[in-house]
Amino acid sequence: AAFLPVFAVSAGIVWWRKRTALHRAWFLVWLAALAGLVGQGASQHGDLAMAIGYTSVFLLSIALSNLITTSLHVPFAWRRYLVLLAVAAAARIAFASRDAGFTPVTLPVALAVALPLLHTAIRAIRAHWRTGDAAQRALLVTCVVFGAHVVDFAFFRNRPAFVPFGFALGMLLLFAFAITATAVVLEAETAQRARIATELDAARRIQRKLVPRDVSLPGLEVVAHVRPAETVAGDYVDAYHFEPWSWLLLGDVTGHGLGAGLVMLMAQSTISSILQTRPDISPRELNALANKILHANLTRLDEQRHMTIVAI
Repeated sequence: AAFLPVFAVSAGIVWWRKRTALHRAWFLVWLAALAGLVGQGASQHGDLAMAIGYTSVFLLSIALSNLITTSLHVPFAWRRYLVLLAVAAAARIAFASRDAGFTPVTLPVALAVALPLLHTAIRAIRAHWRTGDAAQRALLVTCVVFGAHVVDFAFFRNRPAFVPFGFALGMLLLFAFAITATAVVLEAETAQRARIATELDAARRIQRKLVPRDVSLPGLEVVAHVRPAETVAGDYVDAYHFEPWSWLLLGDVTGHGLGAGLVMLMAQSTISSILQTRPDISPRELNALANKILHANLTRLDEQRHMTIVAI
């Protein structure tokens, strides 16, 4: 059990750096597992006390359900399970007041604790088993086994012969979560990086195609080459010829990456539209009009960037 604080701290650090919903869900799993271990350890004497301590496992059930929901986008209404837990708590007190025995006292709580996870995992299996990857399938199977283990608490926890086996199974399941949940997070990170790389590659290709080639300006020989510092950059070069006017434009957006590239594309589109409709516009008026349009658009996007541009 000593590994739980290590996992919780490690997951918390990763979430603090990444700040994604999936990393937060992963961190909450280990935080809830640690809380459940503490809650059970503090309530070891008496049927009612053990049932109360076992309620803390509800946090882990909710956290695992949240992890499944975040990774597989399965609907999860956790508030209804809180209502069920409150009903189970009332039934627990009623059975305890009548000395009904360990199983009747703890079974309502065990069912209420296990239901969120079992319900969510089974729904995810039915909806995503074929489309999910190996890590997601392993996580779902582990969740179902853990949910069943939660329920068997009501039948075996008060039998000394089964206590070591139950504790060992619980630790094995936590180790299984350490492998499967981490694998799900890593697979999601890899998929996200692949998507971003694909999108950046598409943006790079578009940006390269916007660099003028074979431009014929009277009395000039124009050769353009752009080599961005990153996959996408804010460098801008363009040339136009509308008889009898010729235009040469050079610019640079502050910063690097996709944001700078997006502003560059907006500038190219804006300037091109202006020149197509008013080829006789003066460079000063062109810059003023383009600046007005770009400033309005960037304000709407809450993007604070500057661009230097020379229009000849």
